[in-house]
Amino acid sequence: MQSSATNRTLRLAGLTLVNTFVQIATMSLIKYSTAVEETQYIVLFAFYVAILAFNLGRFVVWGRIHREFPLGIAYASSAIIFPCIVLLSIVYGEPFVWHQLVGVALVMTGVVALMRDV
Repeated sequence: MQSSATNRTLRLAGLTLVNTFVQIATMSLIKYSTAVEETQYIVLFAFYVAILAFNLGRFVVWGRIHREFPLGIAYASSAIIFPCIVLLSIVYGEPFVWHQLVGVALVMTGVVALMRDV
């Protein structure tokens, strides 16, 4: 049987992954919407509705994280987005430089240190 602390950690990890996925989906929609011509109103409107829907979902998940976990842990867990942003930028063909890796490593080290209190 899993301990209460393990269940709590798994719950935070699951909520954080959902939040991160929604953020990545929103970032991708915004990126793709910039390629749509301004005259394609229906397509742009569909992008904006999808972006708003994703952000509403993210707001609900974020509220759940805040209800169940202290502020310091909630915000620390959301930092998982930083390595995802670097990976997403590579997928989009943007340049990758070594100091991005150093920055992500530093952020993730801080997250691990803060998450010890979960």
